[in-house]
Amino acid sequence: MGLKISYFLGYTLSTMRLPLFLSALILLSQPFSAFAAGELLTDVYGDSVTAFSSFNLLSPLNAAGAPDDAYAEYRAADTYITIDMGEGEEGMGDLIMTIRSFAFGASAYVTFYDADMAVLATGGNIFSSGATTDVVTYHGEEKYRFVRIASPSSKQWSLDAIQATQVETPPSPDAPPEPCGCVLTAEIPYGNEASGAVEAGTLVKTSLSSSVYLVGADGMRHAFPNEPVFTSWGYDFSDVQTISAADMASYQLGKNVTVRPGTWLVKIPMNPKVYAVGEHGTLHWIRTEAQAKVFYGADWSERVLDVSEVFWKNYTEGAEGTGDYVSGTIFNDSETYYIQTEDGARTLFTTQPELLRVHYGFAVDRSPSEEEKVAADQENDDLVSFYHPF
Repeated sequence: MGLKISYFLGYTLSTMRLPLFLSALILLSQPFSAFAAGELLTDVYGDSVTAFSSFNLLSPLNAAGAPDDAYAEYRAADTYITIDMGEGEEGMGDLIMTIRSFAFGASAYVTFYDADMAVLATGGNIFSSGATTDVVTYHGEEKYRFVRIASPSSKQWSLDAIQATQVETPPSPDAPPEPCGCVLTAEIPYGNEASGAVEAGTLVKTSLSSSVYLVGADGMRHAFPNEPVFTSWGYDFSDVQTISAADMASYQLGKNVTVRPGTWLVKIPMNPKVYAVGEHGTLHWIRTEAQAKVFYGADWSERVLDVSEVFWKNYTEGAEGTGDYVSGTIFNDSETYYIQTEDGARTLFTTQPELLRVHYGFAVDRSPSEEEKVAADQENDDLVSFYHPF
């Protein structure tokens, strides 16, 4: 089964896959001025910056709207931003980026999404020194709503704006131009308004910040370091509620959320040791590549997520992998889904995936043996650690 989420397509790159990624980049050879007059059907700029722009990205809101010589600054590897093209302004053609490149070797990896954040296509380029524009070829067939631009290396460059060259229904040339609609906030597009106390397990943010928190059973708020951690728990933008700054301040800040057990394999950049993540962020070293292939298949490296050393301290190093899948791993035998527990593989009932924060994109293709399967109550209430991590 192919992994179905964009983060497995390469924007968070482990060092072992960087040469392969760079060889796949398309070197830009056609200057912006080479586009024929009239080929750009309309000027459609990214309207707003969504949540989960990397903490290493400086001034992310500068990338929204038309070019204005105000730049979002890429200064570190694995830095990214996600931009909403706007409802009714979805792109269909190539993407033009207004940039400022400081050194040859700076590059961008671009992921195109539809309105439901499903991946439509990917692409990317290496910039020449002094470049001011870049065109990323769009190979998808459906219109795209969201665009993520990631920087896989530490080479410095800046992003002023993005523009789709085509939209589904271009406006009449005689019609007055539509207002930009630029929203210089980091609002999550589908956030729901909420106020007052919220239940444990609720995702919250304020209108003043793009940071998303999980309210835990401990009464504290726990931050998601980045979007891969957020989506590993099966969450979606629509799950987030917006509360007042005063209500947010009433929750004491707790530990950061770690990736959901049984999803990502993790490592530190520049260190080849790869770990499976168990319950409560416990790390289990996978000693050999052969062991990784047995557990996760030939494409196991696509599950590897580089975790910044800043957030590595959120995890606790445990025992070396012993030949068992970590609790929380999801199996798929083409007919039934199972969840690995300390007792064995339990069948996932149809009412449980949302409750247990299951992300099917991480499911491992295997059929547990009869000896591995264990009987389970339909509620599986003892799996509380998978309801939410705190």
